[in-house]
Amino acid sequence: MKLQRLALPAALTAASLAAIAWLTLKSAPEQTFESARTPLDCLVCGDAGLADVLLNVLLFLPLGAGLAGLGRSLRFTAAAAFLTSVTVELLQLTVVTGRDASLSDVLTNTGGGILGWTLIGYGVALLYPPPRRAAWLALGSAALWAAAFAVSAWALHPDPATGAYWGQWAHDFPGRGTFAGRVRTATLDGAPVPDGRLRNTDEIRSGLASGTFELTVEAKSGREWEDNAQIFGIANDRGEIFLEWRQKGRDYEFTMRTRAARLRLHSVDLLLPDAAPAAPGQLVSLRARWDAGTLTLAGGAAGHTVSRGLVLAPAGSWRFVWPWGRNRGEYAELENAIWVAMGLVVVGYWVGAGLRPRDARDGSDGTPGPVEGWLAAGTAASIVFVLLVLPGAFGLQRTSAADWGAAALGLGSGALLAYMPRARRASGP
Repeated sequence: MKLQRLALPAALTAASLAAIAWLTLKSAPEQTFESARTPLDCLVCGDAGLADVLLNVLLFLPLGAGLAGLGRSLRFTAAAAFLTSVTVELLQLTVVTGRDASLSDVLTNTGGGILGWTLIGYGVALLYPPPRRAAWLALGSAALWAAAFAVSAWALHPDPATGAYWGQWAHDFPGRGTFAGRVRTATLDGAPVPDGRLRNTDEIRSGLASGTFELTVEAKSGREWEDNAQIFGIANDRGEIFLEWRQKGRDYEFTMRTRAARLRLHSVDLLLPDAAPAAPGQLVSLRARWDAGTLTLAGGAAGHTVSRGLVLAPAGSWRFVWPWGRNRGEYAELENAIWVAMGLVVVGYWVGAGLRPRDARDGSDGTPGPVEGWLAAGTAASIVFVLLVLPGAFGLQRTSAADWGAAALGLGSGALLAYMPRARRASGP
């Protein structure tokens, strides 16, 4: 019986170590230049440093949870997470190409392991709280969810840089490819954007911040396809690029700096797959339009144009952190809905736990009172308010039907889990 109880945490620990090795010890030659610029003693490293910090914590959280399930102490868990992280960083520094080792990774990885152990240690108190504590947990988690939703709504807007502006036509940058074609024209809201210092910086800045703009670039395709090569960009006099079209093999990609960059999170990018013509000398047209939270791209040569749209909703806050495959947009609505449902399952569980009648098996003969009922109602009302009011208040598109459905599904699923008898949850079917 003891071996059976240890099987799951042992499997979690092994799977966690395998995932850590797979995600951190793969070579990334295309990142060699950027990794060389990362100092070893940095704490929040790079333009998306906070996103990396959060991912580092989450990466080691299952390891801490697995070791807690195996009965290991907090001290042992912290030491194991620390030594594992140090080993990874040393390999990245000496063997693995293109990965940036830093003190930040060691600290955040160790913190993730400690957090995982702590969550397991307090698991019973979180899973089976008395009614009033459950109601307060529901209200608190709903408040955190609403705060994240509000930050996301604020962070999605374009964030034009300060300083004088410069147009960039196929500039070369260390560690990046070089566009093999030639830029012919570039316009922003109908006004030409030449290669060099721009005279109308204030006008461009106000236009980008207004909530609607359109950028069009025309170029001739080259003889070869480069990776991450700039076609066109707008930057300030400190070299901070905040609008850019670039070529990545056969794909065109558009990036736009948003307020998320102020928080060291990922900004918006969107890909046009296989839009680049195969033959050189083709006239290519690239268009990017931003309108109240909707980014629309179109690009390609005559007879082969690819278009793609992305509605940037507050429910898409996962894009600020997630580094893989967030720039294609094919399933954005579904991905956002899944994220909404996942966040509200926890809230729904505590709402259900606060309202579920207790019996002797729960170790309590208390029943929910009016306070718990009011807290549950307030939690649900706050979520409805956030979904209904916040997008419009921040000048974004209204919450989609999919997000409303996901919110109801998440809350309902969490509440249903809370209503399952404790004995059945403990013993299984």
